[in-house]
Order: sequence, then structure tokens, then C-alpha cells
Amino acid sequence: MKKIKNIFMACFMVALIITMFYGNYITQIKEMESITVTKAAIVNKRIILSKAFIENMTMLSEDYLNHEDIHDSALLGHLDYNSLNDSFNLDVLGSYKYFNVGNLTGIGEIPKEGKYRDEINMALEFNKYFRNFYNILPDIAWIYYTSEHNFINMYPWVSSRVFKFSEELKNVEFYSIALPENNPDRKILWTPVYTDHAGKGLMVTLSSPVYFKDEFRGVISIDLTTKILSKLINSNYDTYII
Repeated sequence: MKKIKNIFMACFMVALIITMFYGNYITQIKEMESITVTKAAIVNKRIILSKAFIENMTMLSEDYLNHEDIHDSALLGHLDYNSLNDSFNLDVLGSYKYFNVGNLTGIGEIPKEGKYRDEINMALEFNKYFRNFYNILPDIAWIYYTSEHNFINMYPWVSSRVFKFSEELKNVEFYSIALPENNPDRKILWTPVYTDHAGKGLMVTLSSPVYFKDEFRGVISIDLTTKILSKLINSNYDTYII
């Protein structure tokens, strides 16, 4: 009788432990689900806003270039051409914080007329939109327009001594992913993770090709560092960015 009682008690304890474990397991699963939904919403907000911004900027670029009479930007006169290395930049505005623009750097002389000059004016016009979006999501790394005609306008401003346009950038994921041969459907695409050439570490980029009259003109991009994404989805549980 005593033996049966002991067996019963042992079975009861095992059942109790299993019940408690299962209850705790369900509670943790629900907690993880709740945290996942919350974190997903935070990340999705940035994805949705970034994609909407990129779409609007792509349409804006086409509309801008479609104007027959494009006037020079007030910022164009601040571009400085350096004949020693055959390049130009907007470094002079770095010491005037009230301008609050990106740095436009490029290779070759500043075009005096034509579609390339129009495209530089367009990139300079982008600054006010870049600034507004950056104020909404200040944790993004960079917003920029890279031209097939060898220049880049990068916001926020960074000295050309730290970062400037080079033709090697056209081989980096943020640009190459949007090329006509790699993206014939002209979609907005996310890059795989890669190392930022401007020194902000590992990141992913949302890029959209810009076309005008069926001619590929360049790429508009938004960078998010993996460090920022990790911070956004930080929780008590191990999280991995894939």
C-alpha cells in the first residue's frame, strides 16, 4: 500500500512539474509573440516610410527632368572644381550649418549646360526632401542620389576628405542592384548586408533606379545600419538580423 502511495505521489509531482513547465512555456511564448509584434511594427514603420519616400523621390526626379526650362539651383554656385584631381565638391557649405544640405561630389568639370547640369540641379534640389525625411527618421544612416554621370549627393553633409564619389561606388551593392541589367523591371530593392564605404559599418540599403525618357540616370538610396536595426529590435531574447 505504501509503495502504491509513493508511486502515486511521484506521478502527481511529475504531472505538477509538467503542468507548471507547460504553463510557464506558454506564458513565455505569448510574451515573445507580443514583443515580436511590437518590434516588427517598429521596423515595419521605417520600411514603409522609407519605401514611400523612395517612390515619391523617384516620381519627383522624372517630373523635375521633364521640365523644359530648369533653372540653376542657388547651391550650384557653391560647387568648387579642383583642377588638380579633376573633381568637384560642396565642401564650402560644411562650415555653414544653416544651409543643412548634403555634400555633392563628383568627377570631371562642372557641366555648363545640358542634361548633366540639369541632373546636378535636380540632385541639389533633393536636399530639402532629404532633410525633411531625415528629420522624421534621424536614425537612418544616409540618404543619397548617385548619378550614372559620376557624382553623388549625400545627406547629411560629410567632408569630401572623408567620403567622395569614385567610380568604384558603381560596383557597390546599393548601386549595382538597381542597374538595368540587374533590375530590368525597375523595382525598388533591398540590398544584402554590406560594408558602408563612408565608415558607418554594416548596413542594408533600399535603392530605386531613376530613369528619364527610358535612359538610366542614377539611383536614389536610403541606408540603415545593422547596428540601428539591432537596437530597434532589441529585447530580452536573442535576435538575429537575416
